[in-house]
Amino acid sequence: MYSDLLVPVDRGLESNSVAIEEAAGIAEESGGVIHALFVYPAGAPEPETASGHEQPKPLEELEALLADRDVTVTATTAHGTAAEEICSYADEHDIEAIVMATYGRTGFRRLALGSTTEDTIRQSPCPVIAVTDDR
Repeated sequence: MYSDLLVPVDRGLESNSVAIEEAAGIAEESGGVIHALFVYPAGAPEPETASGHEQPKPLEELEALLADRDVTVTATTAHGTAAEEICSYADEHDIEAIVMATYGRTGFRRLALGSTTEDTIRQSPCPVIAVTDDR
């Protein structure tokens, strides 16, 4: 089982919840660590607070969601192209698997993954578990 998992997060908790829950289940079984990564687009400023930089809302929501679970969470940010930063983080931190959401579609569009997920799968140094909420 995987013990170091990377969960890239974007947007809000709702769009990431299926990947977060999948990673939490794996991490609880293996005693693993979830690394959460939020990637700011290249050149985008991080929000500032009086005490410096604040954590992006999706990372705060992830930590809150997992507060009652028996998992260790490490949250960080990066700047750049999402898939490149995800793969770079995975390589640098010896990540064993990336768990990421892909957005449910119907018909022909269902055959295509989101561009970030697809790019990550192609570049990743480790397995990518792409999950979707097919309710």
